Amino acid sequence: MITALHPAGTVLLARGVLAERVHRGRLIGLGTAAAVGLLALT
Repeated sequence: MITALHPAGTVLLARGVLAERVHRGRLIGLGTAAAVGLLALT
């Protein structure tokens, strides 16, 4: 499960370091990944 979240870290680093835009599709993907991660922890 943790390795599946690897692209989310890359997107967040690109946003923070390079000030890249995060498009709607990526936001939906990040939200879905976070929700699945939270479900896996419970």
